[in-house]
Amino acid sequence: MIPTMKNRKSVFDRVLAFCKQEKLLESGDTVLLALSGGKDSVVLLHMLRKMQGYFSLQLGALHLNHGLRGEAALHDEAFCKKLCQAWNIPLHVFSVPVDQIAKDQGVGLEEAGRQERYRFLEIVAQEEGYTKVATAHTQSDHSETVLMHLIRGAGLRGLAGIPAQRERIIRPLLCIPTEDVLLYARENDLAFCQDETNEDTRYLRNHIRHTILPSMKKSNPALDNSLMRMSRVVSESDVYFTFRAKQALADMGGGFQTPLPLSQVKDLFRAPGSLLPAEALLKQWLGQSLSYEQVQGIKRLLLESKSQAQFNVGNHITVEIAGDFFQIKPIHPEKANLQEVFLQEGYNPLPGYAFAVWLLACSSSENFENILQKDYTFYVSSDTIGRPMVRIRQEGDQYRAGGHTKKVKKIFADRKIPRAVRDTLPIVCDERGIICGPFLPLADRAKGLDLKIVFVSEDDAPWKQ
Repeated sequence: MIPTMKNRKSVFDRVLAFCKQEKLLESGDTVLLALSGGKDSVVLLHMLRKMQGYFSLQLGALHLNHGLRGEAALHDEAFCKKLCQAWNIPLHVFSVPVDQIAKDQGVGLEEAGRQERYRFLEIVAQEEGYTKVATAHTQSDHSETVLMHLIRGAGLRGLAGIPAQRERIIRPLLCIPTEDVLLYARENDLAFCQDETNEDTRYLRNHIRHTILPSMKKSNPALDNSLMRMSRVVSESDVYFTFRAKQALADMGGGFQTPLPLSQVKDLFRAPGSLLPAEALLKQWLGQSLSYEQVQGIKRLLLESKSQAQFNVGNHITVEIAGDFFQIKPIHPEKANLQEVFLQEGYNPLPGYAFAVWLLACSSSENFENILQKDYTFYVSSDTIGRPMVRIRQEGDQYRAGGHTKKVKKIFADRKIPRAVRDTLPIVCDERGIICGPFLPLADRAKGLDLKIVFVSEDDAPWKQ
């Protein structure tokens, strides 16, 4: 039956049905909402308040001031405070210099802001015990994201778009377009803030939103639904290939970064339609996504090389044919080249190591354990550690973490880190012993909130998870 104005579900009913269908909310959930003050997040907060009777929800909100828009940003912050006070919603407010973060990390303002939002959402959720984190992405946002990834040449994961749920993060508005958000706001007389930068078509997303998508919708008015269906198929394909890749690794007797039988890997790459299965296997084996060019380079290595040969993946490892095996070899394996380095405040380059290290004083808005950050981040106390320095692992290394004495050798072995790779991993220590490191938990004695140690890799080292 074709929906009519009389029998068509209301915007709220469609979002509620979507939450139930996708199991985004459960009875008793505590939900932290990313609240910018814009129409999408204000509408979602209003809907979640209405859903409290359906799911017995407890709500909280988080507002992050990016420090980019001067008085306008302060106005948005004040609006969010006033709204949450009126609706009796606890609000967590933070400010970050997104422009400086973008420069330091070599990324765009939009990406830096996105990373910081998710970082603080996960931090507060972890600290305050929220079971869900809600963001106000809509079906229109999903379409923009898919087209952005398509323009940039993304693989399966990029075309899968924005998922309705990933771990504790949920997106209840993913079933409705922007037009329905505006309709709901008008029907419920909701005020919201408007970000003038959303109209600047110099940004790719805005260009897609205001120019490309409207043009495409002239040919297909239901484009948002079409892209959503495509992404669901792509996402299921990605899950399938990932599952088969794990099976293939197990069948080969290999695992994360262990040598693989050369003949079996070659057979996989020779098979018709091998690109996606091979890419999935390499991703599981190396622990990172690969570009199309990297996959093709490895394919040429396997199918065209008649003797020992290798192909560099990033700056730290190479994959190589060695006898009857296909294996990983670090580019900087020599221990002798890796010097002990005392850390200075700020950025510490570590030639030869797999990671560089930042040593930073924490601002009041950053005094939480960073759970989401891509690189390894640890929060420590300057009162309980001495002068920090970096070294590689040593025979007999052990320290107390998580209430137990742990051996570094066993931790690396349990994580299946190749032996040669272990010799490139920096370990931060003081005169009393180990403090932290990639793949290593923070020492119990070092826990605190006034210093931050961050391990970073310029080229996204393949053994990072």
